Amino acid sequence: MSRGGARPGAGRKAKDGQKRVTITLRVLPSTRELIRQMRSEGIRMGEMVDTFADAWASHKHLDASH
Repeated sequence: MSRGGARPGAGRKAKDGQKRVTITLRVLPSTRELIRQMRSEGIRMGEMVDTFADAWASHKHLDASH
């Protein structure tokens, strides 16, 4: 029997079934404050970025299928 380490299928599953990745970005302090306010209202930034990216891709007539 193996001990320790990652196990296939272990861990919390993504809400929508799609794997998420982490990114880091730099924004203005005023933007950071807006993000904090949005977060306090339950808006998740990852979902907001996904929505923005989908809208932009649609505007540019690009395939934004995830």
